[in-house]
Parts: sequence; C-alpha cells; structure tokens
Amino acid sequence: MDLPKTFKLERYFAQYEFDNTKKLLCCSDAESFDLKTLLSLGSSEDVEKWNNLKLCYTDSQGSLELRTEISKLQDINPENILVCVPAEGIFIALTCLAKELKGKKAIVCWPCYQSLIEVLESNGVTTDKWLARYSSEKGWYFDMNELRGLIKDNVGLVVVNFPHNPTSFLPSTDEFNELIKLCKENDIYLFSDEMYRMTERSIPHLSSACSVYDKAISLSGLSKSFGLPGLRVGWLCCQNDEILGKFKGLKDYLTICSSSPTEALGVIALKNRDALTTTIQLIIKKNLSLVSALAVKYQELIEWHEPKAGTTGFMKLREKLLKGRTATDVCAELVDKFNIVLLPAKTYQYEDKYVRFGFARKDMEILLTDFDNFLSQYAN
Repeated sequence: MDLPKTFKLERYFAQYEFDNTKKLLCCSDAESFDLKTLLSLGSSEDVEKWNNLKLCYTDSQGSLELRTEISKLQDINPENILVCVPAEGIFIALTCLAKELKGKKAIVCWPCYQSLIEVLESNGVTTDKWLARYSSEKGWYFDMNELRGLIKDNVGLVVVNFPHNPTSFLPSTDEFNELIKLCKENDIYLFSDEMYRMTERSIPHLSSACSVYDKAISLSGLSKSFGLPGLRVGWLCCQNDEILGKFKGLKDYLTICSSSPTEALGVIALKNRDALTTTIQLIIKKNLSLVSALAVKYQELIEWHEPKAGTTGFMKLREKLLKGRTATDVCAELVDKFNIVLLPAKTYQYEDKYVRFGFARKDMEILLTDFDNFLSQYAN
C-alpha cells in the first residue's frame, strides 16, 4: 500500500476551520448540540449511567447497547455492526475490500469525499468514475444508464454516497432499487456512505443498503445528520460475517475501541434521534428558503437548485461573477474581503466553477448578509 495523497479538502479546512475570525459558509456538519442539551434528552437511567461512568476500555466491536440502538436505524442485527470513527470506517472497509477485489476495478461516484477513492487507489485498485451531471433545468443528478454502462466483468465494487456530498443529490426509490439490482445481478460489492442519511426532507427515508443486499456495506454515524461531530461515533454494517470479521481485525491496529464517554452519549443520542434530527431539519428548512431567495436575487451571478436532502449544495458560479477566474479565485477574494469561507470544487478535483454551500447551521442568516454584500459588487 502506498501512502494516500494529500487530502485536499481537509487541508483547505485546516486553514480556516478553527480561526475565529473566519465565517464558514460551507460546512457539511449541522449545528452541533451541546452536552447539556444532549443529557437533558436522556432518561434518568441514562443520565445516572453517565454520572457513574468508568473511563475504562470498551468492547472493540462497540457496546451491545449502542449497537442495538444503531440496529434500529440501519434495520440490521446488532452482531452485524462495528462501531468506529466515521473516517476510520472508510479506511477499514475500503482497505479490506481492495484485497477482496483481486485485481478487479471499482466504480466510484464522483465528485466524492477524497478518501472514498484515494484509499482504493493507494491500495492499487483501478477506479472508474460515475460522474455527477448538472443541468440548469433539473440541477445535479447521477444517470443510472451511465452506471449500467460502466459495469463490466472486471468490476468488483461500486462506491456511492447518498445523499451525496457535495451536491446532496438523492436518488429516487426506483433509482436506489435499480442500484441494488445492478450490484446483485453482477455479484458486485457495494460500499454505501450513508453519513447524510436522515437528512431527507421526505419520509420514508431510503433504506440502508446493508439491510437489502448481503454484499453491501453501509457506513453511517452521528457527525452530520445528528449534529454531534465531536463524539466521533460512526459504524460499519454488513451482513457478511467474513467481511465484517476482517473489518474488526483491521480496527485492532487502529483505534481498537471507542471511548466510554462517546458510547454513553451515543446511546442517548440514538434513543432520541427524532428530537435531534427534527431540530436540524427545522434549521435546514429556514436556511434553504434564505439561500433560494438570494439565488433569485442574484440569478445572473449564481445558479442554485434546492436539494431534496443533505446539508450542502454545489452552487454554480456564472461567468458574470467569475470574470475569467476560477471558483478558487472567487473564494480567495471572499475570504480576503469578508472573511467568508466557501469550498471551491478544486478541493474535490472537480471543474472549478462550483462551490460547496453549507446550509445546516444557525448562523447562516448572518453570513448570508455578508455574502449578499459581496455579490452586490458584481450585480448590474
């Protein structure tokens, strides 16, 4: 295995994320809950456990209580779940799957969170990209016919992320079922990054891939949809005992186990998941109306299609704003003049005329005022 390449998105964020003078308008995580709020949702029994918690090692697979709560969300048995840090889960699963491919290719939805492709390529796997498409009429989408055309005898894995980061594209139920059908018919592994599941604006939510296909591996966690990124709680789910066993073995070389405070708080969060996700949905609903209004006001400068799920959108910058420049150049000007941080498509190694826009935090209305002032310089 080669060392992975520099993680462009994470290095970009490292410049700004914890600089209190910068205003982040591109975050993929929702408004974070504080400890007091989370504990207030817990039952008296859960709070008593928290108050008397011993800071000892935990079960390397994750506590049974935590896995039981996760199982209700993923519709899979607790024994088919491995608790891990979300980013660790990507590394564990794709490193192990790279060995299972035995020379076969992987298809990866693109653009994507870099580790979804980089871990495979650094393990010697050849990848083909299933490209997100954009049209002014319907916004972002993935074409199932294109995926069908990419699947050949030498393909052993498909990697998807729905709702999608950065576009927040959400497949229809029929499209999701077609994805599962294609993988089953061709006996292909499916790695499904579901970190943004439960942010869908419609109910019911899409099924978790691991619950409907025995060669699917689902990754999820509390960082995005639940507003608890600081807990670092995630999980891998898989019906295949042999594959899950390999995941457990690799985790022994990494974090080994979760922290006991993390697991205790994770249990409380999952028991109260409706309260957490409903709060975040209300923030998103309000913010999306504000972004849509801004996009109408400056439609000659920016192009925006309101996503059906997720916490981010991929906004197109029109030429009247770009003026021959790249999105990276525009983002640099925005930071320099207004201390506002947007994420240029270049960090995804994608066409540099789009920016990632985050809409799941409470301070958005204030930040949009500054963004409005920036855009007004280029209007008319």
